[in-house]
Amino acid sequence: MFAETQALEQRVQELNAAGLMDAQIAATLEAEGYQTPGLVHPITSKIVCHLRHQWQIPTVKLNKNQHNLAQWEDGSYSVEGAAAKLDVGQDTIFNWLKTGRLKGEHLARSMPWKIYMTEDDERRLHEWLRRQGRRTRQSKREAL
Repeated sequence: MFAETQALEQRVQELNAAGLMDAQIAATLEAEGYQTPGLVHPITSKIVCHLRHQWQIPTVKLNKNQHNLAQWEDGSYSVEGAAAKLDVGQDTIFNWLKTGRLKGEHLARSMPWKIYMTEDDERRLHEWLRRQGRRTRQSKREAL
């Protein structure tokens, strides 16, 4: 069993070094027939996260531990970028993600969000703010 655990740790290190996220690592390990140490459970992204923590393997970062970009290479936005684009606070962006007004994905814990926003989404959200009688940060500044 010790050899199996060592092999699993080595493979997690290799896949992590290749830049794979926990869910991708879990899928690869499952496809390769690995199982959780001492248990017969499928390997999930949560288990990979736990194992990485236990073995002190750092998580892969989209932004390589640098400040989040406003917009990622694929055209999606960070929370900061979406907030700036829509001229609202980051708490509003998180709320809209939670309620489904905005679409996005959080690839893993302690990873930035990737928010998918079209021009139609931007218009729709600005219109929603207007109907709610809420001002954007810019309109608040203009009112002063």
